Amino acid sequence: MAARHTYREGEEPVPGAGYRLVCFLGRGGAGEVWKATTPGGAEAALKIIRLDAAEGRKEFRALQLVKRIRHPNLMPLMAYWLKTADGAILDDAPSGPTQLLGPQTAEEPLRGTMIGAAIAPPAELIIAMGLGDKSLYDRLQECLAQGLPGIPPRQEDPPPAPEALRQGRPAAPQTPADWPSGAPTPSPTPA
Repeated sequence: MAARHTYREGEEPVPGAGYRLVCFLGRGGAGEVWKATTPGGAEAALKIIRLDAAEGRKEFRALQLVKRIRHPNLMPLMAYWLKTADGAILDDAPSGPTQLLGPQTAEEPLRGTMIGAAIAPPAELIIAMGLGDKSLYDRLQECLAQGLPGIPPRQEDPPPAPEALRQGRPAAPQTPADWPSGAPTPSPTPA
């Protein structure tokens, strides 16, 4: 039997946020991904992740680590919300009247607290992010059909410095002058 969607087209998973579901895109181990419209009418992807399983808690912990990272190969994070089973939205900021206490390990449950009173734990993590033109799987299939062994790196991405890889820190050189000898140089981007 196929799994049932948590939400339906046209619904607004975060009341008042202005993100409305357009169509279901897929399901993973921790939840669902939907195409949605943003408050301004642009398109976005909404990941709706259940926090009742270890995979969902891992996703929340990963979000805490990567939410400020910007990279041309990553979809931008627009917003995220923690939602209780009864639909209340929690604030995960460490200060203010509502506070989320994150797990020390992925196996520990998330629990919400309010100054002086306990509240319901979060049941869902909803992440709004940029919507890609295609999935990574679709891009891989295109490359394989072209006879490539995989997805090639972008020409403008500098190769990691070998010494950084040996030390377990994959840091990219800061300027082309710092690149290893023989490394390809990026072609200028058209203006």
